[in-house]
Amino acid sequence: MMKNLALGAAALMALVAAVTTPSLAGTKTAKGCPALAAVDPDNDGKLDLAEARRAAMKTFHRLNADNDGTLDRKELRGRVGLFEFLRANKDRDRTLDKAEYLALVDKRFKAANRDADGTLECGELSSLRGRRLMRLIN
Repeated sequence: MMKNLALGAAALMALVAAVTTPSLAGTKTAKGCPALAAVDPDNDGKLDLAEARRAAMKTFHRLNADNDGTLDRKELRGRVGLFEFLRANKDRDRTLDKAEYLALVDKRFKAANRDADGTLECGELSSLRGRRLMRLIN
C-alpha cells in the first residue's frame, strides 16, 4: 500500500509540474518562446552573453529607483537571495554596483548554459537555472 501511495504521489507531482511549468524545449525561434522573445533582439532563437548583459543593464537601470548607480536588496525585489547577494557584493557596501550585478549575470548565464556552447536556447532558459538568469535580465 505504501508503494502505491508513493507511486501515486510521484505521478501527481509529475502531472502538476507538467501543467504548471511551460515546456519551451524544442522551440527554434524567439517568436515561439516567450522567455526568449523578451530578450533576443536579433530573433535568432538564441541568447548569447552580450545580449543577456544588455538586457541586464536595462533591468538594472529600471530597478535602480534612487538612481545612485547601485542596487540594494530592496531594489532587487527578491531576484537574488541573501547568500548570493553577500557573495556578489565584493566591496561589502550592502549594494550591487553594475560590475557586481553583471558578474552575477555572467555566473547565472554560465550555470544555465548546460551544453557550454555560449548561447542559451529556449530549453535552457526554461530550466531552473535559466529562469534564475531571467530574473536578473527581464
